[in-house]
Amino acid sequence: MSGIVNFALSLLVMLLIAAATLRHSRKLMNFAFATLVLSSFVGWYEYIFPAGIQPLFFFGTFALVMAICCFFYAVYTFEFIPHEDFD
Repeated sequence: MSGIVNFALSLLVMLLIAAATLRHSRKLMNFAFATLVLSSFVGWYEYIFPAGIQPLFFFGTFALVMAICCFFYAVYTFEFIPHEDFD
């Protein structure tokens, strides 16, 4: 059952990023990346450290997920696509 939840969260993240890119919506992109952090954190917690975790591993995993998600956030939010006028 957890695999279905992770797949659904990943699909939701991809759809939110696509919608935010099409609409050029910063708020929707921020929400998409918050969802990305949440779904990544849940996935890492279930599959990488399935046993009881110590706080050090918990915060280390959170820091790693945040670093990866911040990289993707920077890539997707700061790309510039110029609009050309075809007159």
